[in-house]
Amino acid sequence: MGYRSNVCIAIAFDSVSKMQSFLTARKINGTWKHSDYASLDEWTVGHGDNFGILCFEATDVKWYDDYEDVKWFKGIREDAVENFAANAKELRVGEDTNDVEEEWYGEDDRLADVLNDYVYMNRYYVKDIETKPMKEVFNETK
Repeated sequence: MGYRSNVCIAIAFDSVSKMQSFLTARKINGTWKHSDYASLDEWTVGHGDNFGILCFEATDVKWYDDYEDVKWFKGIREDAVENFAANAKELRVGEDTNDVEEEWYGEDDRLADVLNDYVYMNRYYVKDIETKPMKEVFNETK
């Protein structure tokens, strides 16, 4: 089965039009899709008044740097940062409690703030059993 992770790659552009230019370039040069799994069709899009964000999310996946699909996803991020002045953030949460990675790319402080505001780690716990307040339990047993 192998080790699994939850992954998010978020890319922020300084305008929606720059984000659209990036997407158009990927369509024209034939790099929109790498495989059935690795495709820009799997990404989501968000925007504000003066920024656009592309976001890829995957849960319970094998995420190893030497996997071809992972290389393709990271190439999308590299292209946006290097050729479209975007900022990017990669988040990965592994199965182990202390296996958390957060990596930043790009040089625009404003876009870094945008990513920080809209895409961030949030650790929480799950209690999957119905419980009652102690006071109720002791009143029931009297």
